Amino acid sequence: MGKRGSGASDPDVAKDYVDLTSPQVRTHILTGDATGGGHMWPGLPGKSVFPQDWSGDKIIHAVSDIATDPTLKWEQQTGTPGADYTKKGDPVRYKVEGVRDGVNIRVIIEPAGRGIITGFPVYWPVMDWEGVAAGLRALTIELGPLLPPDDARNTWELVDAGEYGIALENLCTQLYEYDIAVSGDHRQRFAAIGVQLGLDNHYWSDLPVKVD
Repeated sequence: MGKRGSGASDPDVAKDYVDLTSPQVRTHILTGDATGGGHMWPGLPGKSVFPQDWSGDKIIHAVSDIATDPTLKWEQQTGTPGADYTKKGDPVRYKVEGVRDGVNIRVIIEPAGRGIITGFPVYWPVMDWEGVAAGLRALTIELGPLLPPDDARNTWELVDAGEYGIALENLCTQLYEYDIAVSGDHRQRFAAIGVQLGLDNHYWSDLPVKVD
């Protein structure tokens, strides 16, 4: 693959998706392999993850699009400046970053070698599943007693089953349904968890807030 190409098509148009990765690199980026990777939702432990609603094809298209976008600046990562190969004979690697649908993505490329090596979101939250579960349990303990018993119990069961996104959606929905005002701190905590889970902010942004 050359250092420059033309940008690929609009990632929102499924029929125009482009995949410039090898099968091995595609697997590495999406689900991971022995060397790492695994950035498709929910991601491997400790990995930055793409949004929950991004399909594998959309992820790979965005990575391919950034790798061929002529408007982006490449930064050499290995070898001496301007070289095609390192002293050991390995292809020189470059990094390039671009934003697609609000997600900042870094792509690593070997122009004289295997082409795209990997791609992953940067400045995007690494999933802290224990923190998410603990945060939801705390919110349920504090706000559950304001709801009918069945609603609080349903939220607990969802959290225990690892259905964190649905648990947050249900808890916020029922609080709104019963016109229960929450504190500003509660709403901020809902937002912090919801952003990590890639949820639509209308679940918590519409909650009435107590006036102190």
